[in-house]
Amino acid sequence: MASMDVQQRGTQLHADLEQAYRDLSEAKQLGAASLSGIDVSQTVSRSMPVGTPFQDAAKILRAAGFNLAPDPPRPLREGTQGVEAALRFTIMGQVVLAEEFGYKASVSVTLHPDSPGDPAAHVKEVRALLRTSHI
Repeated sequence: MASMDVQQRGTQLHADLEQAYRDLSEAKQLGAASLSGIDVSQTVSRSMPVGTPFQDAAKILRAAGFNLAPDPPRPLREGTQGVEAALRFTIMGQVVLAEEFGYKASVSVTLHPDSPGDPAAHVKEVRALLRTSHI
């Protein structure tokens, strides 16, 4: 994927997430549910659909302003099993959309590969949650 395309997708992803946050904030002011734990996976998937090369997906997330965990595979801690062991092959990151004194809105994303450990892996699944927190 060309670096310009990656940058454009990242910029668009960030704009889409900010718009989703604004839309949800407005809905909350009208009496809708809490903003904590809202699934925004579909919004993220528009910029990196299933089948996107895993390394390109990481570049798109970085271009969107996400802080990412170290690149997979991450080393296993002693005694790690099950879900934690599988997560060592995922791309995980977070971007802050809004932050004021005592308040923060962020999106956490986890991308799962189609073939864990394969350098030529592609995105198999996208999970993204918008969360708010009050300190």
